[in-house]
Amino acid sequence: MVEALRRSAEKAALFALLMVFTTLAVVFALGMFPAQAQAQEQPVVVGAFTLSTTDEGGLVEDTDYTYKDGTLTITTEKPVTVGMSDAAKETIEYTDDKGKSQSVFNGTTTDTIVVAADADKTANVTFDNVAIDRSAIEGSAAVRVSSGSLNLTLKNVNVLKSGLYCAGLQSEGRLLSISGEEDGFLSATGGRLAAGVGGGSTDAPVSVVISGGTVVATGGVYGGAGVGGGYGARAQVDVEISGGVVIATGGENGAGVGGGYGSRDSVGVEISGGTVVATGGGYAAGIGGGSWSNDSIDVRISGGWTTAKAGGYATAIGDGSSCKVHATITITGGLFADTSGVPASMTKVYGVAPADGYVVKANDDAATAGAYPVKVVSRTGDFHVSGGKYGTDYTYSDAGHVLTIKTAAALTVSMSSQADDQVSYKNPTDEANPDAELTIPNGTKQDRIVVNMDDASAIANVTFDGVAIDRRDDYSGGDSAAAVRAQSGSLDLTLKGDSVLKSGTNCAGLQTEGRSLSISGDGFLSVTGGSGAAGVGGGNHTSAAVSVVISGGTVVATGGGYAAGVGGGWQASAAVSVVISGGTVVAKGDSYAAGIGGGDHTSDSGSVDVVVSGGTVVARGDHAGAGIGGGFCASGSVDVVVSGGTVTSTGGWGAAGVGGGYYARGSVSVEIPGGQITAQAGSADAAAIGDGADRQSGVPDAEVSITGGVFADRTSDDPSSATMVYRQVPADGYLVYANDDEDSSSAYPLAVGRDPVLTFGSVESKVYDGSAVSVSASVLQDAAADGVVVSLRYRSADAGAGESAWTGEAPSYAGSYVVEASVKSAEYKDGPKGARWAASVVTEKFTIDCKPLSYRDVSVSGKVYDGTVDASGSATLDDGVVASDEGKVSLVVSAAFGDASAGEGKPVTVSLALAGGRSSNYTLGSNATYQSEASISRRPVAVVGGSDSLVYTGGVLSVGSYTVSEPDAGTGLLDGHVLSVSYEASGTAVGEHEGKFGEPSVTAGGEDVTSNYAVELKSGKVTVVQSSGTVTADSYKGDDKQASFTYGDTITVRATVTATGNKPGAVVFAAPRGLSDGSGFGLSGLSDGSGSSSLSDGSGSSAPGTAALYLGDKELPGDMTVTDNKDGSYSFELEYDTSRKGVPIEDGQSLTVRFSGNANVAD
Repeated sequence: MVEALRRSAEKAALFALLMVFTTLAVVFALGMFPAQAQAQEQPVVVGAFTLSTTDEGGLVEDTDYTYKDGTLTITTEKPVTVGMSDAAKETIEYTDDKGKSQSVFNGTTTDTIVVAADADKTANVTFDNVAIDRSAIEGSAAVRVSSGSLNLTLKNVNVLKSGLYCAGLQSEGRLLSISGEEDGFLSATGGRLAAGVGGGSTDAPVSVVISGGTVVATGGVYGGAGVGGGYGARAQVDVEISGGVVIATGGENGAGVGGGYGSRDSVGVEISGGTVVATGGGYAAGIGGGSWSNDSIDVRISGGWTTAKAGGYATAIGDGSSCKVHATITITGGLFADTSGVPASMTKVYGVAPADGYVVKANDDAATAGAYPVKVVSRTGDFHVSGGKYGTDYTYSDAGHVLTIKTAAALTVSMSSQADDQVSYKNPTDEANPDAELTIPNGTKQDRIVVNMDDASAIANVTFDGVAIDRRDDYSGGDSAAAVRAQSGSLDLTLKGDSVLKSGTNCAGLQTEGRSLSISGDGFLSVTGGSGAAGVGGGNHTSAAVSVVISGGTVVATGGGYAAGVGGGWQASAAVSVVISGGTVVAKGDSYAAGIGGGDHTSDSGSVDVVVSGGTVVARGDHAGAGIGGGFCASGSVDVVVSGGTVTSTGGWGAAGVGGGYYARGSVSVEIPGGQITAQAGSADAAAIGDGADRQSGVPDAEVSITGGVFADRTSDDPSSATMVYRQVPADGYLVYANDDEDSSSAYPLAVGRDPVLTFGSVESKVYDGSAVSVSASVLQDAAADGVVVSLRYRSADAGAGESAWTGEAPSYAGSYVVEASVKSAEYKDGPKGARWAASVVTEKFTIDCKPLSYRDVSVSGKVYDGTVDASGSATLDDGVVASDEGKVSLVVSAAFGDASAGEGKPVTVSLALAGGRSSNYTLGSNATYQSEASISRRPVAVVGGSDSLVYTGGVLSVGSYTVSEPDAGTGLLDGHVLSVSYEASGTAVGEHEGKFGEPSVTAGGEDVTSNYAVELKSGKVTVVQSSGTVTADSYKGDDKQASFTYGDTITVRATVTATGNKPGAVVFAAPRGLSDGSGFGLSGLSDGSGSSSLSDGSGSSAPGTAALYLGDKELPGDMTVTDNKDGSYSFELEYDTSRKGVPIEDGQSLTVRFSGNANVAD
């Protein structure tokens, strides 16, 4: 106690100096930080308080805090530092950690603080010189946590005093965590009936955790604990102290740490560290219950520096006065200020015996023994052993720091509270964080465990529950470097919790020496061997056999230099046997050693036998060492059997995944009857399963026998066609097949199983008969008895092999087919555990040939020319169609001439084919064509001449009008064919004549096809009518052409008459009247001036073939002379004497020459 107070005094002496340096440091730091950071830390003044934060967003009023009516309410999770503003000027007295009265001068008696974060959130608050005194106000707490949790950090001196019913620092059913900086101090005084820190006189649970700072807590008068519950608490109270300094004084009837007066629910106190000075009020325990407690009190002390004082009629640790339920006290560690006896002979502290396995000893630390004369430690050093009897079943040597297991009694070993060395490890089985550095904080670097049975044939039954031993700093090379050593007798080790074993030079992490080591349970074990020694198994250069059996738990084993993870050490000269049937094993060998199996350079007698029948195994050999099997240059035999479990095995350079190491001198044998196997060689010249590279001369090839298992071999693009796994052919009578297990096939595409010998019965082709083909397949009788069932399916041989092409229905139609017989894998009941019949597939081809059919009565018909070679034929199909196909098969006859032209007896090729829904099942064979003859007759075409009327031209008249008969059935021109023919009148003179056709022709695309037509020409009547004439005329006086005449003159009109279209030499006119020889014959008989015609043939009209002059409609008498011009025209000369008075004397008279038609010329 004196020493403790001395230390406190030294702290106080440094306080002022530290404050000076702290102030300077803050000023300096503010100068260094950017402007934004400075602005964030500027305090906000709210009433008597200042607020600041390091959060970049700063503090937002009404979001992060509120201030109303003197109450500051903090609602944020942001880090908040609370100090006092200039408005706080009250002087508040308090008692410091030395028991001296002190004062602060910047406190408040008006303002309070409430922490009200969301229910699932935590407020992070630092008190920096906060001083609140509400002791005069009933029901007013200086600081109250009403919702959420509070993580409170103490900085400098803080003083809290509350009023009636309220704790100085009050938790209302929420977690209150207190930590502090080096100078962080809190004086908390509860009001009447309330705790200093913890509960008021309420029904709310109390949960207080103190891990740092200095807390002086004083319970209120009558019933409040220093730290813990208030008066008559009806809810659970829990206090944990792991660090700092706690000076707790209860009020009358209240414990220093624990329950208040009359608590009605459980009280729990756990002290694992820190300095605790606990003084109970009258009738209350220092640590534990207040007086008249009504429920359980549970006190656990595993560490720290404890001073406990009780009030009258109570115990220092445990019960208060008049308790109804006695306290349960468990002390497993710590130093105590109990001066009630001679330390060396004390068996209790404060009247309480330590927990089983722990003892009271005198404090052998001279610096602290004065204040804390006794300590509680495990009687087994850094270990705690439960079960068995000390001295009989196990012992502990202080000198050697050795826990020795002596008998087969069931023992559980864990770490004692005094073990305080950190032991690190990794857990590669943690998929989320396989490389995370983990730490067990209560390990040991000095203690170790030896199994040395009184009866060497006996088996030690030990459970490791969180054992952590690190002996790597022991370089002696002797047995003391082993964390755990099975020296005599066998060890049956059960794992519970996380355990870590690390050994020093030459020693395995968990070392066995000629005895069996069995590992089971559901815990975790990380094991690391020292240089030259295995993680689990043998040490360096050992001549003791190694036998390791793992059936449960998780074991992560790492070999030291040149040693296996699980198995043998460097240059072992004794047999190594490793059997794994369950659990998870992750094993890594160091240089030249296997992951599981042999170390480097094992001797001839250093055989390696590894059997894996279950569990999950991940093994990795280092350079030249197999994943599972032999190490570098192993002289002893290597035998590996994998019959179950999940195995991932990777060899180091030059070494096999499973089998031999590099440069092996001994034989290698690998048997795999089961399991899930992933194997990878360390280099291309080594086998994944089998030999490592460059085995020495004379060493036989590895014997590899694979009879089962599934494999992660992905070298085959089509697993169904693979014949090897990892380049190894299965044993005789076994097959590689595509893994058909849905759960594992993606990771392990290949499998090996017993060959069921799947074979077809007779698969014979046949001729179509309407029935389905009959195919059978079978397997070995043993396979059939084990439930191996053959499935058949079929597809067309022309279809692809995709799943959609297959059908389970046997085909009946003609065609080429593939039949597939398959079996799925199944349990091989007579084989070893896990053995299976292989899935198997065989295929066979067969055909259903078309049934031949014949025909009769073939005939071919002739046709009229149609421009095509198509011919019409018929035939009759003979009997032979299957009854079920009646009406679904017909005969189709097609025929073709050699060419399309008309002719008699032309050759015709007749083609016959089958049609109908079932016709594909039949064939006509070579009789599908037939030769015959038929005729193509000329195609009739009628041409009908038109009956036109034509104007006489004097020449032959061509008739443009004729019609060709329209195409009809067998008649008329074909489309695209053109008929050409001349058609003219048979005579040229005016009158009716017969039409006359020339020779017709028919062309098609420029080709003459006339011979294919029979053209009938039908003439019409053609009428030649007179040609219209053309008359030109001029008037003359004498020989002079003129148009003006004087009465008495003779007007001579010379006119030329020409027939339209006249051809020279044509007979246009009959001889004009009076024209005999062309000499110019004049006609007389002129009129007498009366205007009557004088040019007449005696009929009273102008004679045909004559011309006359007219004035209007009045013919003028006169003489006419006619001349033949010999060119098909005639000239007429007409005279009129003006003195005859037929033409009035006046200007603008018009005379007309009119020709009276005759013969071929019209009027």
